[in-house]
Amino acid sequence: MAKTIATIGGVALKPGVSRNRRLYTAPMIADAVHAAQKAIEAGDLTQLTHHDAADDSTHIVGRLTSMTLDEHGNARWQADIADTPHGRTIAALADTSDGQAPFLKGVSIRGYWKGTVRKVKGPDGQPVETADGLTLAGLDWTKSPGVPGAEVDTFAWATRSGRTETTERILITESAEATAVTFTDTVPELTQESDGGASWPVHEFDNGICLTCRRNEGSAAEIVGEPGAD
Repeated sequence: MAKTIATIGGVALKPGVSRNRRLYTAPMIADAVHAAQKAIEAGDLTQLTHHDAADDSTHIVGRLTSMTLDEHGNARWQADIADTPHGRTIAALADTSDGQAPFLKGVSIRGYWKGTVRKVKGPDGQPVETADGLTLAGLDWTKSPGVPGAEVDTFAWATRSGRTETTERILITESAEATAVTFTDTVPELTQESDGGASWPVHEFDNGICLTCRRNEGSAAEIVGEPGAD
């Protein structure tokens, strides 16, 4: 069974013009998300260390487990990261469990235009590339995302042996069972001796109660009160 070391999520795509002058519309993204959900069910959407990894299977670091549309029309994603050398590297770079900014947070879609690809005038009046639709084939890691805001915003280590970090809600309790402490101590017990000295028998205590004295039905004070008795 494949092992997951971390679960990571964030934004994959936003409506607007990318830094590569590609126009993604809200309806286009909505359709792409819907199609991606079916591909995720089939286990077909992967994450690579970077786009140039191409068909190098050793650079597969995870698989997408969720793709949804938020209230702003953004495509949101979630992925499981694999317990492989490259997967562990990506997880370490994207880790935010210590409250610090990650070393790597950018992601970039891998996909294809659907229908006729054309040049149109963008919102800023400059030419942009667009098409009738978009097919998502994966989501890869990059330090320079083409879509502003395409990045990680959630991270959690998987709860398994060797990992101590998680964002899951964990129940804790601080009750402790009472324990009896038994120890031995020595107290003087005066006895009749020729030199007037005292012997030092061992007294057994349990939570501060002298069991020796209780068994003998006497206390050191009673003994002390009868010095030299015949």
